[in-house]
Amino acid sequence: QEGELIGILITAIDRTAEEKHERQMAEQEAKLNMAMNAGNVTAWIYELHTQEFMLRGNMRTEKGLNTEKYLGMLHPDDRIIQKELFDTILHGQKESAETVFRYMHEDGTYHYYDSRMISKKEEDTVTAILGTQKDITQEILNNKILNDTIEKLRFAIQTAGMAMWEYNCDTQLFTTYNEPVADYKDGAVISMSTYDCYSQKDDENLELIEKAAGIVKDRKNESYNFIVKMKTKYDSDWQYCTVRGVPMEKDKNGTVIKYLGVRLNITEQINYQKFLEREKETAQQADKLKSAFLANMSHEIRTPLNAIVGFSELLQTTEDVNMRKEFMNIINNNNELLLRLIGDILDLSKIESGLMELKLESFDLADAYKETFMALKQRCTNPEVEFIGHNPYKSCLVKLDKNRLVQVGTNFITNAIKHTDRGRITMGYSYIDGGIKLYVEDTGHGIP
Repeated sequence: QEGELIGILITAIDRTAEEKHERQMAEQEAKLNMAMNAGNVTAWIYELHTQEFMLRGNMRTEKGLNTEKYLGMLHPDDRIIQKELFDTILHGQKESAETVFRYMHEDGTYHYYDSRMISKKEEDTVTAILGTQKDITQEILNNKILNDTIEKLRFAIQTAGMAMWEYNCDTQLFTTYNEPVADYKDGAVISMSTYDCYSQKDDENLELIEKAAGIVKDRKNESYNFIVKMKTKYDSDWQYCTVRGVPMEKDKNGTVIKYLGVRLNITEQINYQKFLEREKETAQQADKLKSAFLANMSHEIRTPLNAIVGFSELLQTTEDVNMRKEFMNIINNNNELLLRLIGDILDLSKIESGLMELKLESFDLADAYKETFMALKQRCTNPEVEFIGHNPYKSCLVKLDKNRLVQVGTNFITNAIKHTDRGRITMGYSYIDGGIKLYVEDTGHGIP
């Protein structure tokens, strides 16, 4: 009073309820932030009168964020789209919208956000836009990995010529992938009767096919496989296919409700297997023929060799000039025969290895024929067989492989002598149509 302090007036207001309410609000806000962070969600409000954003949540928490700065957080390719979308909502053309944008994250990289927004109106006038944004970057990356894996799997299936399917035991229908029966349309649905129109069941595979049908019918938890022949409009011939199926999905009782399977074209493998079997049979037959040939050649070589050895010994025991001369002729003839046999064996090896070459030379066929006839006539010692030669020309100039010509003729005559017990053997040649025809005829029992 009169400038002096005479007392203090104190007032008190009970703020217990307010403090409690503020603490509860803070706790609720903290829980909300935790929930938003856990769900990778950011909530935001755009006030039209201030043209500022307020963000709260996983992406960032910020107030008073102007439009320019907010758009700067967006990927450059998404800024125009975001601005146009805002304009349509602000002008009442849309009440809400949903899309995916890329925002700069606090880690310095762009993240994908699923952005949802709705307009706030007062007296039918848009005053604000409210929205949420959820970080779906990992989901986008996972989907990309999944799609890449699916594409790689599809490429592998197509490259392998494989058809893939799921069989639903309830609907008894196939959902197919890369299936020529369905024109290669993924997800096409096909019935069993449709497959039957394109398939053919061999007796040798019928047991496995019936077993597989029983497994599927009884919904057994077993895999199966069999081979079936199929022909679609893309095939010119029947194709061998191997089919494999495994249980894919079961109900709560453990009963199979879906089977997953593949069908692989193994026609080339089957054809190659048959080719190998034919080659094996051919090789076995060739081995038998070679054994027979060696046995025969062993006998053929032994015959002149025995004659050479035998008459060489007789030559040493006789003094008769005529006998010695006859023995010498026999030894010489068998020498030639032995050399020719050895030459035939060597030539056969050359033929098998592809090294046989013809050596052409000019000579008189009439003279060569005469020499060959005289040499072969000495071998025909059967008195009941007449050896006849037709040499129609005094001279016949040719350009041939003389040794091969004599070799072939000698082989024919040798066989004729061996297999003719009585009658005649005729050898000859003639000029026909610019070529030479060689022939050997006999009255033997012929080639069996």
